[in-house]
Amino acid sequence: MQGSAPPLFRQGLPATIRFIGFALAAVALAWLDTRQLWLQPLRSSVVSVLLPMEEAVSSPGDWWRKWVSEVHQAESLREENRRLQTLLASMALVAQRDAELDQENQHLRALMQISPRKSWVSRAAQITSERRDYYVRRLSINKGLSHGVEPGHAVMDAQGLIGQVTRSYQRSAEVTAMTDASMAVPVLNQRNGQRAVLFGSGSGGVMELKFTASSAEMQIGDILLTSGIDGVFPPGVMTGVVHQIDRNPGSPFPRVLVKPAGGIDRSRIVLIVGPERLENGNLEGDLPASKDRRSEVDKVRDKAAEKGKEKSKEKAR
Repeated sequence: MQGSAPPLFRQGLPATIRFIGFALAAVALAWLDTRQLWLQPLRSSVVSVLLPMEEAVSSPGDWWRKWVSEVHQAESLREENRRLQTLLASMALVAQRDAELDQENQHLRALMQISPRKSWVSRAAQITSERRDYYVRRLSINKGLSHGVEPGHAVMDAQGLIGQVTRSYQRSAEVTAMTDASMAVPVLNQRNGQRAVLFGSGSGGVMELKFTASSAEMQIGDILLTSGIDGVFPPGVMTGVVHQIDRNPGSPFPRVLVKPAGGIDRSRIVLIVGPERLENGNLEGDLPASKDRRSEVDKVRDKAAEKGKEKSKEKAR
């Protein structure tokens, strides 16, 4: 009795044995739960009991985070509202100036007896197929004559000009890409207004400015827009960007290569742009002789003829 520990300080089994026993019990329970699903009802009951407590504990934090998020969102909305109001005011001023300039332009054109500018209409289409070889680039679209698509209409996407409709069938059309060797588009340099003609090279996915004088102020990075001088392509459409200029001392013209702006190899949805037609079938901007104008001319001629007859009668008397 003297060599044994008092009952208060007895430790029972060693800690190592207890650890091994608990570990084996945990492994056995995990195996039984995985294979036999014996503990599934117990787990469901425990989760059902603890779920309200978990929600009660976490709800203050959720409410706080939600309130902070709403405060930040309200502040960002107010800031965006102020920015949009400022932008709206500036755009209203720009729109007013544009309206005044447009009215002044129409007045000046009327004074100079110049025909009004053409109005352009656009139709969305989808590229259905592509024919590609070394020199020829042709695209097929799913709109044709029945949709108002005619040869000569321009084809573009959101980035810029893609090509031109060269053949139109009843429900489809063929588009010649900008890089095709047969393409030529009048363009102007956005930076200095210099006009030139852009030709398709037929290879390498690039275009070339030909017959441009060496003294021309052409720089790498210049943006080329359609000039609209041919009446086929609408003016102001981005066509390409100058990316290489090779000056040869033995040639009067430098070699200017241009990357196309339009997504010829990327876009699936395109816009077909052509001049708007009037009810009589003429293109808007043309000056056909109207019936009223012809009738007025006939009246003037008749009056002149009558006066001539009267004068001849007086002379005869």
